[in-house]
Amino acid sequence: MTTARRSPRIHYRPLEYWRNEPKPSTVLDEQKWLIRVKDDGGRSRTLCCHPYNAALVQYGKYQANHKSECSCPLHRKDTYWRRLSSHLLFIRNNAFKNKKCEDVQRITGLTLQNYLHLLRLKFCDMYSGIISERELQLSSEELSMCKFYTIDEWFPRCAGKCTVEKGQWSQAEFFAKVFSAENTRYLIEKKAHAESLGVCVDTHKDLINGKKVGKILPEAELSFLNIIPSQKAIEYWYERISKFS
Repeated sequence: MTTARRSPRIHYRPLEYWRNEPKPSTVLDEQKWLIRVKDDGGRSRTLCCHPYNAALVQYGKYQANHKSECSCPLHRKDTYWRRLSSHLLFIRNNAFKNKKCEDVQRITGLTLQNYLHLLRLKFCDMYSGIISERELQLSSEELSMCKFYTIDEWFPRCAGKCTVEKGQWSQAEFFAKVFSAENTRYLIEKKAHAESLGVCVDTHKDLINGKKVGKILPEAELSFLNIIPSQKAIEYWYERISKFS
């Protein structure tokens, strides 16, 4: 009978473990299991190393998740909106990617074909004089398949956090409006894509998904306030919010 051998590596308590890892980290709050590390680009990242995250790895740190996305008992209330909006965005994007026509119509109030046509009209209006005429001639279908562009919300999802205290129906009303045909448009996906298109990144940050800073434009807010969401859209998101919660 063989006896299991303990690893020669020194074993520490969880937070002591991260202090002694080769990649340095700083303990921010031991009571809340928070540490700070540098990513490969040198930017600071706050991680939660609560046992709830035992199966996750971030930046070479085991039992760790981004605090902003953490759903451990200590942080799940604070991160609820971020996690919910990311989850519903995935549902929205998946509906378009897989051409789930019924879902798209409930989300936008339009058929898939009519919605893509509307996005193209907005695209031509927004990017006229900024990108080449050849690019502006892309068809609705070509635009929807082009990896240079992504569907984004004019009035941002983050602005709906105030609805958390109002309950799930208010949250559903917000998402019905924020994902509506009136509030969505094409943005350039990344800085590299903008440069390939000849777009000045510094001048047109608001048109680049990876560069916009989340500023809420007055005209976007006014447009959002005037959107009347359909009952079908509200019910669609209410069903999914209920399951998420």
